[in-house]
Amino acid sequence: MFAKAQDFKKHIGCVDQMTKFIDNQYDQLMLVLDILFKWSNLRMTESSNTQLAVSIFEFYKKILTKMIENGQQLQEFEIVVLLGTLCDKSGLNNKNL
Repeated sequence: MFAKAQDFKKHIGCVDQMTKFIDNQYDQLMLVLDILFKWSNLRMTESSNTQLAVSIFEFYKKILTKMIENGQQLQEFEIVVLLGTLCDKSGLNNKNL
C-alpha cells in the first residue's frame, strides 16, 4: 500500500488483493473501509494510470455490491471521500473509465 507514488504496479497488486479479501475477509475490510477509500483517493489523485483507476473502480463496484447484499450502508464520511473520487474521474475523456 505504501510504495512510492510512481510504483503503480504495486498499488494495482494491493487493490487486487483487497478485492480478493472482499469474499473471505469482508468484516475486516469493513472496519477500515474509510481508510481504504482515502488511500484509493490519494493514489488516483497522484497517478494518471488508467489501469490503477480501473482496478480501484472494480474494487468499489465489488465492495458496494457486497454491502448492498448484506443490507449495509456507507457512513457519511465514507460517502464524501468516495463521491469526491468518482466526481473527479467522471469528467475524464477516457472510455475505459
